[in-house]
Amino acid sequence: MLVRSQVTWPCYSVDWVIPEFFIPQPIKNFYAPIKTKLYEDTYPYSVYFLAGSQTSEKNGILYYMKWFNLHRTLYDGDPDNEADSESEGGEPLMDHIAIKAKGNINKVRTMKHSNIAAYWSDLGSIELVNIQSHIEKMEERWKDDEDKDADINKKPQKKRKIEAKDCHVKSFKKKSEGFALDWNNFLPGVFACGGYDNEIEVFLPKDENCSDYIGGENNIYNYR
Repeated sequence: MLVRSQVTWPCYSVDWVIPEFFIPQPIKNFYAPIKTKLYEDTYPYSVYFLAGSQTSEKNGILYYMKWFNLHRTLYDGDPDNEADSESEGGEPLMDHIAIKAKGNINKVRTMKHSNIAAYWSDLGSIELVNIQSHIEKMEERWKDDEDKDADINKKPQKKRKIEAKDCHVKSFKKKSEGFALDWNNFLPGVFACGGYDNEIEVFLPKDENCSDYIGGENNIYNYR
């Protein structure tokens, strides 16, 4: 299976999005490991991404993308026929929502099983965003679509406008910009970052929405 999507600006960083509605049970203990449920691996696939762009303008763009109706191609695994492979279940559907960022984006990382994501801005800051409204908007956009097998890439469309709603929830100003950023896989809301100042900083949240962090704007743990 080989599919391609195109957006306006090149993206240096892309990460998977696992929306909150995929969680099979509520998180009762915020710091307890999330119990994931394995689902049967069946076609068609639906996948979600968050991509961070670099532009020629002051501010970059976050692209929330949904690729769906992804079917296995007829000649998967056959190198002689793979180039001419046709899909078993129609053409893939691809759509995206453009979200204005603060500065251009060096690195983007999503917190799994959550609507929260973080990105390194070239303005020298870590920005946290909550994309729940955009996830819901995307699902609503395709909820009642009658032509599920139509290829959105072949339909005449208007250029996607940048979303006006600000989804930023927290900002951490740093000494310099950086590229290292990731979430803790076992403690939701905990993330670490590293920049050109040769420091690694770890942040602990006060709540599961990441609306505030222990110590406010001060570093929680600082390693040089």
